[in-house]
Amino acid sequence: NSFYLACRCTIFHEMMVKMIEIGGKDLALAINECDGSNGLHNILYATDLFVNQMCLLEFGGKEAALQQCYHGNNALHVACKMGVNETVIEELINIGGSEIMSQKNGEDHLPIHSYIMCEDSFGSEELDDTETDDDFDVLGKMFCDGIIKFKIGGEFGFAGLFDFASYEAEAAVMNEWYSFIGPALMGCCHILSASKAPILQSVLIHRAPPTIVKFIVLNVKPSD
Repeated sequence: NSFYLACRCTIFHEMMVKMIEIGGKDLALAINECDGSNGLHNILYATDLFVNQMCLLEFGGKEAALQQCYHGNNALHVACKMGVNETVIEELINIGGSEIMSQKNGEDHLPIHSYIMCEDSFGSEELDDTETDDDFDVLGKMFCDGIIKFKIGGEFGFAGLFDFASYEAEAAVMNEWYSFIGPALMGCCHILSASKAPILQSVLIHRAPPTIVKFIVLNVKPSD
């Protein structure tokens, strides 16, 4: 449809702004028959349109955020895959809550896996220093909300981090542990510790590799 094309062609961005003003919620929920994506999904693919993304998210709300395309991706999956502005990702979590964080796509990935795999793909392209403070903050929020607030995967679910069925997701978690996941956990360890989150117990239950268990013991204060 025309909005789908406008999101992918920068020359049509002014036209897209008008479409949002006119279409509102209907546009956010409109399904593209090619892949089942809605208007909110489509605008998230245009990673430089922060204001327009927030506007359409406000129109579409939780209903648009939770809709899944034919590949099973919700809006948070898409935002994490594309590495959009951290404020958009945080707002999607605030709006979608536990439901959006616990939805799996067709590859059996949670949004947190999509975010880590996006970071891992940059690493595989040998781009140095791709992580920013904002990246760590977003992953830290996903851990805090997923572990403390929503208990994704249960009390010892660890925000669903170790709940993966694909080799790609598992490899990304292992590849990014020291450069991305670990530092993000260290950045929010005071919150996790204050809430008595069972971090060490969780990694032991999930039979994480000894190197990860050692990292948790040395760098993330376990709950009492």
